[in-house]
Amino acid sequence: SFRRKVNAKTAFNKLKKFEIKQSSVKQTTKVFFIGRAKGRLELIQDVAKFLDKNKIDYEFLILKEKNNNSEDIGNIHFIDYLKYDLVIRKIEEATCLLSLVSSNANMMSASFTESVLYNKKLLTNCKFLSELPCYDERYMQSFESVEDIDINWLCSSEKVQYNYEGQFSAKYFLDNIEKDYLSGFLKKCAILNQKNLEIGKKEE
Repeated sequence: SFRRKVNAKTAFNKLKKFEIKQSSVKQTTKVFFIGRAKGRLELIQDVAKFLDKNKIDYEFLILKEKNNNSEDIGNIHFIDYLKYDLVIRKIEEATCLLSLVSSNANMMSASFTESVLYNKKLLTNCKFLSELPCYDERYMQSFESVEDIDINWLCSSEKVQYNYEGQFSAKYFLDNIEKDYLSGFLKKCAILNQKNLEIGKKEE
């Protein structure tokens, strides 16, 4: 089965393993996508048509569903399986990752994490992109319609550098929980103290 969703830690470990070689990897693809269709095939095809129209190179890999014998459409390829090491290689060869999420999505995608870890541009339809950790408007673009995609941004060749500092690590996650808990606890204490003061004044 394809288990990329839970591989943020694996992606980071792979990054450390390949970081010396990364600069020498030839970037042969402008936009790369991998994932299951999940009702998004029409959108995937629309993005592909838009890229074709603007003569932008791309490679989209769609994981086949059971009893689905879909045939390839141009640079949209239907595959049974791809080892994560090979996914990483594909990511390294791309300049931009495409992330397509459902309208009710409430968490970041694997492609978002990988774009930061591997310093790639990110093109996505995620509506809360700017609220995610490591968001950088220079390297990330959100769109509602494929016609909103900025071709000049997509084709620009500036160096992408997110300066990742462990924001996806377990320690960072736990630290944030602790901060949120303390913040909420102190707020409750302040409210309780205020109520006690008000009660004390009334009794006087």
